[in-house]
Amino acid sequence: MPDGNTAAQRFSIESDLTRPGVTISGVPSVITALFTATITFSEDVTGFELADITVTGGTSSDLTSVSGRSYTIVVTPVAEGTLSLSVPANVAEDASGNGNAPSPISSGSSDLTDPDVTLTGTAAFPGTPYALTVTFSEAVTGLALADFVTTNVMLSDLSGSGTTFTVQALASDFDQSVQLPANTVADASGRGNTASNTFSVTPDASAPVLSITGMPDQFQAGAVFDVTFAFSEDVTGFDATDVAVTHGTLGGFSGGPSVFFATMRPDGDNDVTVSVAEVPRPTSLACHRWPHPQEPQSTARPLPAKRSQAS
Repeated sequence: MPDGNTAAQRFSIESDLTRPGVTISGVPSVITALFTATITFSEDVTGFELADITVTGGTSSDLTSVSGRSYTIVVTPVAEGTLSLSVPANVAEDASGNGNAPSPISSGSSDLTDPDVTLTGTAAFPGTPYALTVTFSEAVTGLALADFVTTNVMLSDLSGSGTTFTVQALASDFDQSVQLPANTVADASGRGNTASNTFSVTPDASAPVLSITGMPDQFQAGAVFDVTFAFSEDVTGFDATDVAVTHGTLGGFSGGPSVFFATMRPDGDNDVTVSVAEVPRPTSLACHRWPHPQEPQSTARPLPAKRSQAS
């Protein structure tokens, strides 16, 4: 009987039919600056490069291999809106030559703009409160009275929310200013504001000049004449009570903002004098209110009575 065969050595091949999976982590939901993202494969891979990563709304750099299956990149946002990262299929392979499966898209929203702020209002004279409006380019939080930088102005009664706020301002001098510095409030993404404009008033140190015309050199009994008050610039607050009259009655006061009119009726046969002791406020708030260096004044004298001729 012939000899039987010996047992053959078993030969086996292990099949690897599973593609490496890949995920991306570390992308903030709100992006305000560059960040580091991590790309993780389900197994060790080779052939993975920076150019293999698809980036929209940003740029990638500094690919670093942490291990055979983990990599990091630095991502820089370049535009407002959605920033997304993904790894396409078959850009890396495992030891069996299986190409990777595509990754899910990982994304966030980029906010690259600081909130702008503008201060507006109509300044009032020292001692008179006025409203100052604070307008932001987007909704912010954290605004407080202590955030403002002021010169000769006291602020109070802060109100509002979102993009629009108001404060009450009370100046102690004509030379006044208000500003909101940078990074005192934040938008929903945590970005600080830019510095505001400086809301200011600077006196020009020139008082309005007043001239009074229309007073005749002499007048007859019962005469009524028109008087004109002409200022060198527009003013506010000037009325009949600012006019001092001796031996006459002022009436029919009208006009403005730079030229005013009135009628003058002498009370008898005495000299009539019209004067203004203090120059009113200019409407531009550009200069101080102070007594005029030479009080504007105009005088009319009655005609002398005729002497009767002896017969």
